[in-house]
Amino acid sequence: MKFKVRPFLYYLLSIPIIFGIGLIAYFIINYPNRTETQQNAAIWTGLIILVLLFVLPILSFKKLKEIERINGTWKVNYPYLKRTILLDNKSVKEITIVEGITGRNVPQHEQINISTIDGQKFYI
Repeated sequence: MKFKVRPFLYYLLSIPIIFGIGLIAYFIINYPNRTETQQNAAIWTGLIILVLLFVLPILSFKKLKEIERINGTWKVNYPYLKRTILLDNKSVKEITIVEGITGRNVPQHEQINISTIDGQKFYI
């Protein structure tokens, strides 16, 4: 069995990056035609755009993970961090299933929480 955590984020996180590229291109193209005050404002606005539309989506990509169960072991794979964690039955402390989770603008869903003896926690 293989689970992908939040697979819709692969598509949703690319939208702000593309929008950010368009905004940065707009600021660069119109930069020489602005007054000095507008140029200073464009620099600060460009920095805010870089943080909100580039850095935050990239950090969100790093949180994406795939969880797979193979022959009694749990394999947690972080594809963008290039890190894999293997959990066997001895290292897993508790597995709980939480049903009926709701939130704003989120459909009702279930969540699987895996906690290890080391104190690490994973959720699907």
